[in-house]
Amino acid sequence: MKKLVYLISLTSLSLIFSCNKNTDSTSKLLIDTVSMTRYYSNEVLQNTNLKLYGKWKLIKMCGGIAGGCNYPLSFDYLELKNYGIYGLIKNDTVIQLGKIEVLKQTIDTFCVSFIPDKIANDEINSFRKYVYFTGNNSFDLDEDFFDSFGLFFNRIK
Repeated sequence: MKKLVYLISLTSLSLIFSCNKNTDSTSKLLIDTVSMTRYYSNEVLQNTNLKLYGKWKLIKMCGGIAGGCNYPLSFDYLELKNYGIYGLIKNDTVIQLGKIEVLKQTIDTFCVSFIPDKIANDEINSFRKYVYFTGNNSFDLDEDFFDSFGLFFNRIK
C-alpha cells in the first residue's frame, strides 16, 4: 500500500511540475529562427542603439494631411533582432521580413531604412525613418518629410 501511495504521489508531482513549464508565446520572437548573419556578418547598431532590439507593439499611426491618429494598423508587432533583422507580425504570423539599413547613427540622429525581402505595400518600408526613443520602453518612427506618418511603439519584450 505504501508503494502505491508513493507512486501516485510521485506521478502527481511530476505532472504538476511538467505543466508549470513556461510555454508563454511571448518569451521568444517569431523571427528567432532567422539566421543572425542572413544580411550582415557583424552588428549594425551602435551600443547606444541596441535597445531597439526586441518585440514592440504598434500602438498607433499618426500623420498625413489631416494629422490624425485614427488610421487602421496593418500589423500588430515589430520584432527586431541582432545584426539588423526585422519582422512585421500580424495575428502571430510574420507578414514581412527584412533588414535594417542604418543611414545615420550619431549622438543626435538615428536614421534607418527597413528593406523587405519581398516588395510589400506597407507603412514601415519605402521611406527612411528617424528613430526617437521616448523612454526605455517606447519609441517612435518618423518619416522626414511634411505630411508624413509616425509609428508609435511600446516594448513587449
